[in-house]
Formats: sequence, structure tokens, C-alpha cells
Amino acid sequence: MSEWKESHVGKFPSYWDYCYLKDICTKIGSGATPRGGKEAYHKSGISLIRSQNVLDFTFSHSGLAFIDKKQADELSNVEVFENDVLLNITGDSVARVCQPDKEILPARVNQHVMIIRPDISRLNHKFLKYSLVSNRYKNYLLNYASSGATRKAITKTMVEEIEIFFPEITEQQKIASILSSLDDKIELNNQINETLEEMAQTLFKRWFVDFEFPNEDGFPYKSSGGEMVPSELGEIPKGWEVGNLSDISVIFDFMRVPLSKNEREKRKGLYPYYGAASIAGFVDDYLFDGDYILLGEDGIFWLFGGYGLGDSSSVGFLNDLWCFDSSSKEWSWISGASDVNTPGKYGLSQISSVTDYPGARKNSCGWADDDGNLWVFGGYGYDSSGNKGRLNDLWKYEISSGIWTWMSGSTSKDSLGSGLGENSEEFSMDYVPSARMGSHGWIDNEGDLWLFSGSGKEKNVDDIWKFDVSKKQWAWMRGNSAAPIYNNLGITSKDSTPGGSRESSASWVDQEGNLWIFGGGNRNDLWKLDKDSLNWTWKGGSSETYSGGSYSDLGLYNSDNMPHSMNDSSSWVDLEGKLWLFGGHFTSRIGGSQYYYNTLWCYDISINQWALIKNDGRGSAGTSPGTYGTLGVSSVDNLPSGRSNGASWADSTGKLWFWGGVNGNWLNMYKHNDMWMFEH
Repeated sequence: MSEWKESHVGKFPSYWDYCYLKDICTKIGSGATPRGGKEAYHKSGISLIRSQNVLDFTFSHSGLAFIDKKQADELSNVEVFENDVLLNITGDSVARVCQPDKEILPARVNQHVMIIRPDISRLNHKFLKYSLVSNRYKNYLLNYASSGATRKAITKTMVEEIEIFFPEITEQQKIASILSSLDDKIELNNQINETLEEMAQTLFKRWFVDFEFPNEDGFPYKSSGGEMVPSELGEIPKGWEVGNLSDISVIFDFMRVPLSKNEREKRKGLYPYYGAASIAGFVDDYLFDGDYILLGEDGIFWLFGGYGLGDSSSVGFLNDLWCFDSSSKEWSWISGASDVNTPGKYGLSQISSVTDYPGARKNSCGWADDDGNLWVFGGYGYDSSGNKGRLNDLWKYEISSGIWTWMSGSTSKDSLGSGLGENSEEFSMDYVPSARMGSHGWIDNEGDLWLFSGSGKEKNVDDIWKFDVSKKQWAWMRGNSAAPIYNNLGITSKDSTPGGSRESSASWVDQEGNLWIFGGGNRNDLWKLDKDSLNWTWKGGSSETYSGGSYSDLGLYNSDNMPHSMNDSSSWVDLEGKLWLFGGHFTSRIGGSQYYYNTLWCYDISINQWALIKNDGRGSAGTSPGTYGTLGVSSVDNLPSGRSNGASWADSTGKLWFWGGVNGNWLNMYKHNDMWMFEH
């Protein structure tokens, strides 16, 4: 007799029993959204578990909703108990499995989550969880979910008729105990690794940034009087040198052989294939054998929130955080809700908590600092009470820990802020910019955050704010004017200003740390903000709205070249310090018709001239369709379709990356999720 028995999900020991899930469970069923939908949620009360809370192995508190007792009583048939297993049954998160955390009970589930309650005298709840999350059952569920004609979904009947294989109960408990112990050890090791990494970063900074490495007597070098000498990077310890990495190392980049995900699937093996951030897979051969330092060359791109489709295919505001590995060309969902219109969860200001997160929003301002943190300010979206409006909250996301921290600002929409026009350059816990969307941000050499303008509820001004990261306080720096003031072209002046209606402008920060903005408000003017004096220079373009622009031959810089008046274009700075501009939309003066462009421009700061690099030749007539070509293959004929509001990045090799955007008209707005790369 064989030691194994075959099944539709693989082999199992021959002595294991099996039956339909419905024959060994006391409940299988999903819930519903309370009457009134998301508008009926509360800040506290009885937990309502949704699909974004159910991750494989882990229950996520992010986006956890709350209902009152009356609403919960209406859902009493889907009350969640401690030993229940939760299964996502719709959308892109379908087939994710976990168990609820004790601290969120009592709880109910909505229609996207199914409760599976085993008869624990016959089927251990943890054994069931580990079974359903295993590859054999995961693949089975995903295939089942994709068998319908529309969106991914698993029905109650499908779950009831799953054949589950299991040994007798004591062996189940032993298996579950071992796997739970391994999970606990993995979690402990992750925490230890995070602690060790923090210690290593602290030590590195102390030795090689602050120069407090032990001297020959064991005392901190710099503070003990160690001699410092000038260099092009600033003062360094005597005896140290400044040079290039190539002077002291051999760079093997020329030996790399990039493999796509499909190619890696065909070449599965034992050897790790490294992406820019981590191991992206295992292949059948290797190129390097020895001690090497790996550097993520292309980079990791981060994307937060916006307006688009959620997990339930509904359209609304998002608070999901995504990461794109430009080496492996793969996206990872890092945090946030999978559905739309999630209210923010605010704990104590400036105190990190795994349960806190920003609400869903669009048109927020973002920064990435040198310490591995992402920052988000304001935008238009949902506050802590689920009310929609402009926001002025500042959040920090620590990539290493995966934790959001609410740093400042109001938990409610449309806050007027404080400190504007009062004491310039004075930092205070009481000061904060007013609620706004579409601001422009940059980070200075000290690592502090800067913010310019944006669209407020009642007034748009040209205010400039600075957030001191060490003090954790805001200061208003200058600006309180709504209208643009054009003085002499090319002359820096304290009286010149692009004005406050600049939420739809494109912006850059040049290699010297100066802010540049272009267009917005149906303009095509170009401005530069000097980082030291905080005075503006009108650099080019018209002082009037609805300017048509002009260009000569493709690729040629010319003093007469100027992009069309444009809103919500995407922008990059390349390795040579040139400013790049792609796409955008223009609203006609008469009739309000929308025109979406796919022109690519480059501005050379050194000669103060524009060049048109790519154009489909259609001029301003309608929305340019673009040419996609073959996925992953570069071509001179390729060009994205005309659009605005795309996300953009520049990687460490000078490649320009562009994702998403919108086009269409007021009645039919088309949202895109395509990724493009331009190499010049």
C-alpha cells in the first residue's frame, strides 16, 4: 500500500483523513457592509473586518473600520470568534488567509471576507489556517477564483466543497505548534535584525559622518581634539583622502545579465538572483562567486495614494503604499488599504504606532530623506472622521520598520493652520501650514523639508514653509501673495513671485538645491527660487495665460522654444542637471475642452533654453494616442499616450521613469497604470 494518496491539490500521507470543508466546520459565510456604506463607519466601536485587514498569516490593523452596536446587531450572524479562520473571497486580494487578533474582538466581517469556523474537536484552527495558506491550497483557490467570467471571486459553495486533508487531532496540534513556533522565531529574528541594523547605522554615522571613531587612546577622534583638514567635501580627519570609488575597487557592472521575471521562471535553480532591493528569485547558474558589495543601481521607486480603483473595483481615494523595483521590474504592495476612501487613523502626535496611518488622499506632497524615511503632507482626501476635504497633516513612514508616524497638522479636514504672516523663520509647535492640495516639496542639504504653495479651500498663496526634522516644528519662511508678479525677465527680485495658484505646476529641484516650477493654471511660465535668498526669478515663458508655445526641430535647443501652456505635467532632473517635462493637459479658453499631450521637453539650465525631444506630430489636436510597441523592448517609435498627473522618477543611472496618469474629459476620465522608461 502506498504511503501517499493523490488529491486535486497534491499528495498527502495515506493515513490522513479527508472530507468537504462544510462537513467539518460549524460556520462558513461572509458578511455585509452596514447600511449607509463607508459613511456609516465610526471612529471607535465594534471592529468591522474588511479585505485590507486580511493578509497571508497576518492580521493587519491598517484601515480597520468600526461600527456601533446597532449596526453590529444587524450583522450578528457574522460575528468573529478567536479561533475563526478568515478568507478573502473577492478582488486582487482573493485567497489571502489569516486569523483575527484577539485585541480587535468583538468583530464582524463585510461581504469581501468569509468566516471559516472549524469544529475544533476534529480540525485544529491553526492547522486549517496553515493548510489554506500553503501553496497547494493557495493555487487551488486562485484557480477557482479566476474561473468566473468577471472579477476574481470565491463563492460560499466553492469553499464548502473544498476537500481538506488532515491527520488525527493530536498530530494536527503538533504540526500547528511547530509552524506557530517557526512564525514566532521569524518575527523575533526580524525584530533582532531591525535592532542590529539601527545599531549599525548609528555606529556608521558616528564613525564616518561625525568622525567620532576611536583614536589611538580609545577616545572619540573629533571631540577629543583630532586634527581635521579641509577637503572638497568639507572637513575630514587628517590622513584621510577624497577620491572616486573606482580608485579603490573594481566595478563588475559590465558582467551583469538582467533576467526578466519570465526568464527567471524558465531558469529556476539554486542560485540567488539579486534585484535592486532583495533576492528576486533563484536561477540555474551564477556569474559571481566570492565576496562582493551589492549596490542597487537602478533604484527603488515609491508610490503613495491617489485617485483610482480599489480592491472592490470601486473608484475613490487611496492610501496604499507601493514599491517598484526597477531592476526586477516588479511592484510590491507595502502598506495601506486595498479599497478606497479609508479614513486616517491618528494616535499620539510624533509617537510611532503600528496602528496609525494616513487617510486616503490625492495630490499630496511627498519627500524621501537620506535616513530611509518617506514623508507625506496634506492633499485632498479623508480625515480621521471619514470627512472629505483638504488636509494639512504631516506623516513620516519609516521604511525599515514599516511604521507610519503622524508628525503634525490637524486630524480634521480644511484646517486653516497657523503662523502664516506672523514671525518669519520662527519655528513653533503651534505653527502649521493651512490645509491644501498640490503643493511642491523639496529637501535641503540639512535634511529639512520645504513646502511651496498649493490649492487651499478659500485662498491660494505663494507661501513657503520649512519643517525642521530635528525640532519637529514648522516655520513660515516667506510669501503671502495670491497673484503672480512679473518684474524683469531673468532678474532675481524679492518682489517677483509666481503667485499662489500653482497646484497644477510641474516642479524640479536642481543640483544646487534651487526650486524650479513650470506652468499650471494654463500658463507656460518658468520660475526659479533661490535656495539661499528665497527670492524668485522669472526665467521664461509668457506672463499671460493660454500661451501656445513654440518649437523648432526635434532635439535642438533654441531660445525661441517654449512648451505650450500646460497643467499637471510630469518632471525629472537628469544626471547632467537638465530639467525634463512630459505631457500634461490644457483647458481651452472657450468651451473648457481638455487636450492631453505626450510631448517630451528638456530644459538646459546652463544656456536657459528648451528643446523638444519627442512629439507625435499631432500638435494640440485632441489627446495623443501614443505607440506602445513590445513590452520591455526599447524603440525610437515608442511614446506614451497623451496624459497628465503621472508619477515620475529618475534612477541613479539617469533613466527617466513614468507611471500612470489620466486623460479623457469631464464625463469619461481614463486612468492608466502603465510604466514607461526613457533612456537618453
